[in-house]
Amino acid sequence: MATGRLRPLVAPWLSLLRQLVAASPLRWPGLPREMWRFLASHRDFRRLAAESGAMGSGQTRFHPALFDRDALGFDAHYTFQAAWATRRIVGAAPPRHVDVSSDHRFVTQLASCLPVLYVEFRPVPLGLAGLETRQGDVTALPFQDQSIPSLSCLHVVEHVGLGRYGDPLDPLGHMKACRELQRVLAPGGMLLLSVPVGRSGVWFNAHRVLDPASVAGLMPELRLVEFCAVTGDGRYVEHANPPDFRSEEYACGMYRMTR
Repeated sequence: MATGRLRPLVAPWLSLLRQLVAASPLRWPGLPREMWRFLASHRDFRRLAAESGAMGSGQTRFHPALFDRDALGFDAHYTFQAAWATRRIVGAAPPRHVDVSSDHRFVTQLASCLPVLYVEFRPVPLGLAGLETRQGDVTALPFQDQSIPSLSCLHVVEHVGLGRYGDPLDPLGHMKACRELQRVLAPGGMLLLSVPVGRSGVWFNAHRVLDPASVAGLMPELRLVEFCAVTGDGRYVEHANPPDFRSEEYACGMYRMTR
């Protein structure tokens, strides 16, 4: 009973914590301003609701949703990388595509076009036609050497080894993940990889930012076919040059590789 009474009090702050974890660290310094905006808006909404008689239309709960007022309205990295990858995979028309831990929304939409095997460290019970899910670790994939002709791993390897998702701590996690993706890619196959690029560093325990010119070198057996990018201010750049993005704070580099 006590737990039930506490839940409405605790839930808003758990929501706030989840938003901070999910948001780019670049937004964290803006938290005091966002909280001030929220509290002022909450006060004004209650006043307007009382004046209009809407207060009796249902319970109004305290549930802050921050960082959206000044946002673009979409996540440029995830929006453009999904479009970039889908066009290349569907264009190649493989009999089956294997994705490793990318955003589940991208995977479920791709599965409407062709069969997809989704390998995830924390499996999601998706249960959709054309989509098979399997538990797996990007540093120890459940596949034989050079056996996967169509492979993707989008906005994943930068997290590996930082413990954010319950994975073991490993400062070399991103390098091990790239070597494993290289190991399973078949001759003539296609690997689509995306990572944050710019001034390199570790933002523990959210993610890494990698030097855009060094990413392909983490997979020396593979050849870079194409590099595209999303700039820090959300612009998509087709057929870009990796070194041109070294001065970015948090861009997205998209690499099409082959063996």
